Order: sequence, then structure tokens, then C-alpha cells
Amino acid sequence: MSVDPWAQLTQRAVRQHGVFLRKQASALGIDSRRIKTALRDNRIVAFSEQILGLAGFPSSVRRDARAATWLSSGAVASHRTAAALFGFEGIPFNHTDISVPLEQRLRVPVTMKVIVHHTSQLDKKDLVTVTGIPCTSKARTLADLGSVASPDVVLQALIVAHRDGLSLHTIRSVAQRLHRPGRQGTKVLLGHLDAFARAGNVPESWFEEVVRRIIDHPDLPRLIPQYELRHEGRVVARFDHAFPDARVAVESHSRSARRGMVFLCSRICLATGYPGCCTQNPAHAWILGSATNPGVPCLTDRKRTAVRWMSTDECQLPAEATPIGHDTPVPPIPQ
Repeated sequence: MSVDPWAQLTQRAVRQHGVFLRKQASALGIDSRRIKTALRDNRIVAFSEQILGLAGFPSSVRRDARAATWLSSGAVASHRTAAALFGFEGIPFNHTDISVPLEQRLRVPVTMKVIVHHTSQLDKKDLVTVTGIPCTSKARTLADLGSVASPDVVLQALIVAHRDGLSLHTIRSVAQRLHRPGRQGTKVLLGHLDAFARAGNVPESWFEEVVRRIIDHPDLPRLIPQYELRHEGRVVARFDHAFPDARVAVESHSRSARRGMVFLCSRICLATGYPGCCTQNPAHAWILGSATNPGVPCLTDRKRTAVRWMSTDECQLPAEATPIGHDTPVPPIPQ
């Protein structure tokens, strides 16, 4: 029983994110005449003379990246495209970024939205494969990203990469190896790494960083991120942000940092680390604010509300979580 060559080609194209090469079709016995007929009947689409795709297959970063990296034998997905392939958050995606060796001259078909980056530094140790697509490594991608995206986009990607297990030491070693005078990508990345070193901690999420920017104000007491609350030598709680001098802490909880946030206030006892009122020793009382985003489009006024919290010397707020105010817009998420 013979196998339909078009069925075989379709199966292969699906594994390749909806695209295939003309030579792959030819290897299955599908000649140029049959390709031309399929194009005329809108059963397939042409990215270029040699790169074709299944009509109706959903457009995606992976599909466009697989097609773009076939433009040259040395091409790899990089910059914003590589960041999107790794699942980094906040990555703007309008074109496909690929990197090729400096000596290569690549002609991009007008039908493809591809930005070509020529580089003299494209070592094998900086390359990986993601779902069959040649791509720059996570650390190399972070080092390149700042040349085409804002520092906040790089910071958001860096936080995600670190949260997923990539060490700051590895990221820094790659950035320092690639850094040259005038190289913006590595300059931005090293700046963020230096800021982490000075702070002594890394935000666990982008939402946590957004909350820090909102509540960190020169008129308020000293703010310490990733603060460990200790009692009699033991850690009883760990907060995303804390104003220790005022016994105020803020936790960041997010489903989607794009939907807005609101502060919810409750009480916590230093002696136990659990919510509740410190009836025996009011000096143990902390005010715990939870910055979350239940669809409320605005955030409480940071200065007015924080000062109100800090003037509370004892547990005077109700034990249940209570929303308070929402009249200052959330900073926009970088695009």
C-alpha cells in the first residue's frame, strides 16, 4: 500500500511548526509542477522560493523562527525571537530576529518580516536548539536583548531566567566575555547585574519589582526587599518588601501584572509569623499589606496610604483583608 507523499510532507511540516523546504518535498516525489499547483490552490504558502508552509497553519513565533533560520545555514534565532522561544515575559514581537556570522550577506524576501543581526561573536557554546530551532542560549539572548529592547524588558527577562534556574554567575560570565565598548546589550545587562549585587537580592517576579517601584519613596522609611522577619534568633516570616522601622511589610501576589492591583491589609505577629493580633505584646505587631491584582485597574496612593500604615503603632486594622483606596495608576508594563 503506497503512502500519499502529501500526507508524509504534512506530517513532517507539522513537526517543523508548519513549514517545510522545497527539497524536502522533492525528496518525497513532489516535483515543482505539483508545488506550483498547490500554491495556486492555496493549499500551501510561500515564505521564499525554497521555504514553504502549510496554508491555515497558525502563525507563531516558532513557525516564523523556523522559516527565518532556514534562510542561511549559519542563521540562528536571537534577540527578541530567542527570548520569546524561551518563554521570557514582556517580549514585544513584531519581527523575527536572527543572527548570522559577520561575513555572511543574507537577502531576506520581502514576504518575510525578518531583522538580520551580523555578529563576529557566534560561538558554538552560545548556541542551543529549542524545539528543533537553532537559537542563542539564554545567557547570550539576555546579553543581546538590550540592543533592541528597553532596559525594563531586559530586566523582566533576566528575572524570569534567574527564577527558572539560570545562575547570575553564568549570566555575568557570558556578558563579560561578549562585552565591547559601545555594545549596548551587554552594557544594559551588566548594569542590572551590578544593581542586583548592590541590593543583595533578585526580585522573584516582575510584579514584585513593579510593586517595589511604587512603594519606594524618599518620604517614606527605609525599604528593604526580601526582608527576613526574625524573633529570638529565628526567622518567622520572609516578606517581598518591608519597612522595618515602621513594622510594615508588603507581599506581591500576581496572576497577571497587566490587570492592575490593590493593597489588602491584615495583621501579623512577629512572635509567631502568623496573621493575628498581638494582644499580649503590641510591639510584636506588624501591618502586612498584600499587593495583588484582582482586576482593579489602579493602586492605592503610595505615599498617603503608606504613611497611614506607619502611623499605626498597634494592630488597629481589622483582622480580615480589607481593600483600601485605588487612585494611582499602575506603571505600564514595558512593550
